[in-house]
Amino acid sequence: MAHLFFSSCTIVAFLLRISSLNLLYISRKYFSAIQCLYVM
Repeated sequence: MAHLFFSSCTIVAFLLRISSLNLLYISRKYFSAIQCLYVM
């Protein structure tokens, strides 16, 4: 039971890390697009 809980925790942490990296990438791309529009 404890092993299952530990594995689920690691999976959740991994998914959170992936989602945070994706969010950072998307926000950076969005910010650069806004910057390009502002420069134009």
